[in-house]
Amino acid sequence: MVASWILQDNLEPFLTTLSWVVSYSIDDDDWQAIRTDLLETDGDLLRWCSYEFGGNHQVRFRLAVDRGTEVMQVQVDAPIELEPQVALAVSIFQHFHLRKRRS
Repeated sequence: MVASWILQDNLEPFLTTLSWVVSYSIDDDDWQAIRTDLLETDGDLLRWCSYEFGGNHQVRFRLAVDRGTEVMQVQVDAPIELEPQVALAVSIFQHFHLRKRRS
């Protein structure tokens, strides 16, 4: 398991990268469910939301908005052989602001 944090505004590129790692295609229903769950609030408490991507491999992950900060807590349960890729993605999305290029 990889557990750490990412910058909140990196959520979309992080999840896109995570989906690529397991060859999963995120659709609009996935994005809607994730956004809806994360918008619900329990005051200042961390509210964890759980999801799963199933492509060539299965990855389960949990997300929580860290209220009052610019970070989001992440926990990713991936096959052991994918953990280095997941850890690298987490590290990148902790240090760099990425955004999707719109064409």
